[in-house]
Amino acid sequence: MNLHTLLQAPQIGEFVWHQLTTDPTVESISLAHLDTMRGLLRELTPAKRAPRVLELGAYRHFAGHLLADETGAEVWLSDISADALRAGKRLARERGCQRLGEICAADFHDLPFADGYFDVAFIASAVHHTRRPECVLRELARVVRPGGLIWLDNEPVGREACFYRFNSNRPESYTAFEQRLAELDLTRLISSPFAGTRPEELFCMVENDRIPLDLYLGEFDAAGKTELLHLETGTTIQRLERQLLQAAQGRIDDSTAALTKILLEKVEAARTDDDIADALGFGLPTEGEVRTLARRIAMLLAQRQQQSGIEQHRTDVRCFGAALQARIRRGGNAACSEQAFRRQTSEVDGCWLDTAGPSGAAFLSMRPQLPDTHDVAQEAQVRAAFDPAYWGIVREAFGANSLYNLGASAQLPPLTIADGGVLLLRLYTVPRAEGPYVLRVRQGHRVVAEGIVALAESRLLRGLIYADGGEIWIEHSDLDGRPIDIANNLRISVAQYIGVA
Repeated sequence: MNLHTLLQAPQIGEFVWHQLTTDPTVESISLAHLDTMRGLLRELTPAKRAPRVLELGAYRHFAGHLLADETGAEVWLSDISADALRAGKRLARERGCQRLGEICAADFHDLPFADGYFDVAFIASAVHHTRRPECVLRELARVVRPGGLIWLDNEPVGREACFYRFNSNRPESYTAFEQRLAELDLTRLISSPFAGTRPEELFCMVENDRIPLDLYLGEFDAAGKTELLHLETGTTIQRLERQLLQAAQGRIDDSTAALTKILLEKVEAARTDDDIADALGFGLPTEGEVRTLARRIAMLLAQRQQQSGIEQHRTDVRCFGAALQARIRRGGNAACSEQAFRRQTSEVDGCWLDTAGPSGAAFLSMRPQLPDTHDVAQEAQVRAAFDPAYWGIVREAFGANSLYNLGASAQLPPLTIADGGVLLLRLYTVPRAEGPYVLRVRQGHRVVAEGIVALAESRLLRGLIYADGGEIWIEHSDLDGRPIDIANNLRISVAQYIGVA
């Protein structure tokens, strides 16, 4: 594996995220998933052997372990992050589970599991973490036996009536511009029908909220029989959408004119002077873009006038989006494997790693070079690695350590990896009263990574570094590139060089 491939490996973002993550929803979501899995087992035709269940995109959830302990089922939990899976396994043990499922770190675009091995494949809130959802859906179908069940829950369906201009902040962190959009009921039109995905974007995670309904339906039909399909529009069809539905009642040309008038008035009302939004690249559509979108909506809603029932509801979804839940009964009569894996895997620290898969080399090749910044037990090593002329250490309220910068420029430790590596920085940044500024990582004369700081928020910076590339510095400038005098504006919980074994 070369450095450029390692930089793009999905494990990189996961490595930083799971180095220091607390999630109060893990238990409640795990218990909800457990209840759903119990119901799926009741829907299976009884077999002579214990049922086989795959929980895909399991993250730190431990529903699969609870199911194995409760029912004796053979359960596999899979995710791209081995650390997340191990954390879920620890949580299950802490709850007293005696019989645990197996965990396997793998890329869900190309799973290591054999054809037709599972009776049930369960995935929730994970299909949208890819730009290739059709690959994930086909893998789900491939690993389930004929007559088995595939379950999807809480997956976004994209909508035609959206400009998708930017990923929005969560409501508590809205800029003045975003607040104005929310007041006008325009967030779902300008940004996305599913708000609040900017924090994930800042960690280089995929938040694909544009998956078309017809992509789902086509893959479901290819897999077998759709026994349940629920498209929840309660959060995607609200005041503005109902107004658009009411306006698009006549001929296409008349509907286009009516929709254009509504949308242009709304967009004009949303204009604000917000330097923060401008710096972050948040913006409004042009008049031409509004007219084009109005025409597309009018053409789609013209079909609606001739429809009723399920077909009319699905047209609403195509236009305005939905949250999807589905159960598919696998069709066909293909042979089923009695072996879990179709290719060689490696077991490391209780987790199977798909090292022979398409991105498998990253599972074993990542070599951390620095002590864990956040680990209180490694504080002495961190102090030795990070020059005290540039860095201080603070104990955070949540119990971990962070580095903070003592001046506008701060030097990072020298690189010791012979062939270079990937720099990973998990930062919490705070804005300054004078306005947005640029945070930049430089090695020699080369910019490794940079980002605009306009809000108080956490982010991942990553970039390639080289053994002969010179000293590595964190620096600050205004938006015009002039150095600024700033200190104690960073909290770094992860600072790591990852090399290739």
